[in-house]
Amino acid sequence: MDRPRVLVLHPALTPYRIDLFNALAESFTLKTLFFRANPVSQSFDQTALRQQLHCEHGDLTRGVDVWGRQFRWGVGGAIRAFQPRVVVAMEYAPSTWMAAWERMIGNHRFGLVLWTADNVEMCANASRLRALARTLMLSRADGLVVYTTATRDWYARHGFDGERIAVCANINRPEHFRAQLEEGRTLALTLFHRHQLGGTRLFLSVGRLAAIKGVDRILAAFQRVQRQHPETRLAIVGDGVQRNHLESLAREAGLERAVIFTGQLQAQELRAWYLLGQVFILASAFEPYGAVVHEALTAGIPVICSRVAGARDLIIDGDNGWLFDPWDIEELARCMTLAMAGCLPVELPGDVLPASLMPVSFTEGVSQFVRLLQRTITSQRGLP
Repeated sequence: MDRPRVLVLHPALTPYRIDLFNALAESFTLKTLFFRANPVSQSFDQTALRQQLHCEHGDLTRGVDVWGRQFRWGVGGAIRAFQPRVVVAMEYAPSTWMAAWERMIGNHRFGLVLWTADNVEMCANASRLRALARTLMLSRADGLVVYTTATRDWYARHGFDGERIAVCANINRPEHFRAQLEEGRTLALTLFHRHQLGGTRLFLSVGRLAAIKGVDRILAAFQRVQRQHPETRLAIVGDGVQRNHLESLAREAGLERAVIFTGQLQAQELRAWYLLGQVFILASAFEPYGAVVHEALTAGIPVICSRVAGARDLIIDGDNGWLFDPWDIEELARCMTLAMAGCLPVELPGDVLPASLMPVSFTEGVSQFVRLLQRTITSQRGLP
């Protein structure tokens, strides 16, 4: 029996989508269409990423971008050509409206499932225009996929049937990620010696160096901690428009020997730092989710996480991490001091990885996604 066809309209392929797409392809004939060669402000080796996909995939890049919105020609044609039973589209984007229009006027009927990265804070503080678009599109949707239970509960409280909401966190298969960590051991040893990390306590930040990410506030908090605990170090992994400014701040604070700016890293280079880092910090003032938080937790690193990030739902305060107001430098410094108290000095990476600190299951998230798609397909039976 042919498996039901599912078409995913997605902005761009990223490493943390591969396991999910491959898992969905085990239950459906899946096709993914990408609107960009890479995400905005990020660059991945797309050839290497696509070689890992176990589903049909392609690009839908012809069109224009207006105020950050992707208008892509050919959405209707792609749907007619593939004949899916379900289309999964991102939030309330122009392509989602095009898919809804195709369903309304076309001869082929299909279910429409929305996939949103919004967290509770974003839902509650949406602009009037976005809130209107959300209301109109949800009235046309057969299902909704969100990242966290808190977001699911928000939508359920605001009128969307909770039975038609799947919670699927933005995470990889933990066993795959941890196997990749093992491959970074040799490089981690090199970095350990190069940066003279023996006997230090190492904080780690990974992400784009932009104002919204709050790395300047991490530096300010670290200055307070380092003054009392000179053995502490901070590794900042990433690049962006603020790099020169942040390096200047570190020099002005007298931290040039305590702060390591690595630049943007991928693959084994990035994983090596996850093997060395002892406490991870995400200080974003705006963050729909924060995939780096799940990577750190999967690597066994406790996380100090901004309260406005969607990934805050992964943090059990005082257990696998700490939550803080991203604008409160003193609170961040207190969290860093608390975290440091539970850390032994950095040692050479051992043969056994620390236990994962992730509180949610990749498998359960995929199961919810699959059940929602199956339910949507069942509701479409009998339609032409």
